[in-house]
Amino acid sequence: AVAKIDTVDTVLPETTDDTTVAKTDTMELSIQQQDSLLQAQQDSVAMEYADSVAAIESLPPAMDSIAIPMVADSTPVVSAPSATSRADILGPVKVSRVRGIDELKGSYKSPRKALFMSLALPGVGQLYVGSNNFNRIRGVAYLATEAVLGSFWYHYSVKLYNRQVKKYEAFADKNYSVGRYEEGIKGLYSELSDVDSRSAFSSIYLISREEYCSAIYNKAGTNKCYERGERADYLNSNINHSSRYPVDENLGKSMSKNGFWDEQRFYQIISREEFILGWGDVTEVRSSSELDLSGDTYVGLALSDHAQEYASMRKRANELADKQVWFLGGIMLNHIVSAVDAALSAHAHNKKLYEEEVAWYQNIRLQSGFYWDQGLALQMGAHWGF
Repeated sequence: AVAKIDTVDTVLPETTDDTTVAKTDTMELSIQQQDSLLQAQQDSVAMEYADSVAAIESLPPAMDSIAIPMVADSTPVVSAPSATSRADILGPVKVSRVRGIDELKGSYKSPRKALFMSLALPGVGQLYVGSNNFNRIRGVAYLATEAVLGSFWYHYSVKLYNRQVKKYEAFADKNYSVGRYEEGIKGLYSELSDVDSRSAFSSIYLISREEYCSAIYNKAGTNKCYERGERADYLNSNINHSSRYPVDENLGKSMSKNGFWDEQRFYQIISREEFILGWGDVTEVRSSSELDLSGDTYVGLALSDHAQEYASMRKRANELADKQVWFLGGIMLNHIVSAVDAALSAHAHNKKLYEEEVAWYQNIRLQSGFYWDQGLALQMGAHWGF
């Protein structure tokens, strides 16, 4: 159909002087001639439009065609592109199966962050990953293990140990005497008449003399408590030292009055066999003739129940101190196992977000715990879930 044209603006082409029509001549055309000219122009426009429509309709089906029909008011209408043609052009559309990963909302869990969180405080990394009750239960288990190990470490290696140390120190303060020891050891030494026997006696029963004097004075030679060399005269060299400690003065009073350089070290030294003569209940004191100065066999200087009880107290304290190694080792192991487990849990969690296949070894979960079997014992294990 040919659209009705209400108004047609006609622009006459510029021509040379020979073909130019004067405006005065155009104005003199008759009405009939003007109608003929207008009709010719309308026919020309209609033919150009028909040719354009025919060209568009001749396009192949794969191309999106645009039909431009003219309505009564000469307004062109553009048809919507074909859905089939769009699919042919764009091809198949792939839809992702990711279930809404959003770091800001905490869906994605960083394995590195989970590792360092549990390395700092076991169980926190598992609670950070969350996503299921199994992770949360393991996180609580790691935290509980840390709390129990820390509590037992403090109870045994700090509280009970300090209590035991104070106990044996108080026992020594009451029952041991530096003056009594000095008098007893000097009495045995004075029974030896020759230099060789005295030298042999010193190498066996005075071997810790330098350490003993250093614990009291810092410098062993102070007040001639100790002298080096083969010519050291024990009977005469330590008179200044011996005079500072009366026989009837117990260790607690001596420490309070004179002050010892290293009290802990001194308490350790007097637990040795060669210092037994300082205890207040010594019996069956040996004479110099009963001693084996050849060095083949060690002969005790005396017997003392106090010395045995003191040694037993110190042994108990050392056992409590040794437990510290187990507790601290268990705490460190709990940190490491929890950190590795948290990283594996976060990695498996992220795999499931992408609905990717999780390897069997990625389902391995580590766990630590403790149980009581004639004492506290730490247990480490691995679990495989699917």
